Amino acid sequence: MPTSDPIIVPAALGVVHAAERAGMPTAFSPILAIVAAVGLALLEQPALATWNTTVLSGIIAGLSAYGLYAGAGTVGQYLSRPAPPA
Repeated sequence: MPTSDPIIVPAALGVVHAAERAGMPTAFSPILAIVAAVGLALLEQPALATWNTTVLSGIIAGLSAYGLYAGAGTVGQYLSRPAPPA
């Protein structure tokens, strides 16, 4: 695994967040995260000899980015709900 692979996850996360703020429907977030991460991985390692592992690495990073994004949204919703009456 290249040392810059961990950078792809937050970069893809930023692309998804920016696209949603620009008006993209949230239903397309997982697809955009995967496409952005694969694109970033291919930019990072343009050697065609390892394109299959690079694409797989991008897919994994994209799924990780979307999971991080969805998990943070769920936690944010949980923390912002009103406290139950005591």
